[in-house]
Amino acid sequence: MTTRMADLTAVPQTVVGWVGGTLVFDLMVINCPVRFRDARDAFEREFLLAVLRLHGGNISHTAEAIRVSRRHLRTRIVALGIDVRSTRASSPDPERKETE
Repeated sequence: MTTRMADLTAVPQTVVGWVGGTLVFDLMVINCPVRFRDARDAFEREFLLAVLRLHGGNISHTAEAIRVSRRHLRTRIVALGIDVRSTRASSPDPERKETE
């Protein structure tokens, strides 16, 4: 079974920022021709990417931050086709130890 990602042009969405430790999205849907599952997957993908970037691609810290098991997060990352390496170039996790 092939997973089809939603057309995000039908679901304008931007990350607004953090409010009291909560990631806030600006989501506006008007006459949206997108299936619920596709919209949910698109939201979840963008949410996970934002939190992964915040934690420098560290899966353990990301899982802890969003209160899911590392195993569940890894399963969702694979299912949504997220490339974790692309999130590591962003702002690194302050708790992440650099090795040389």
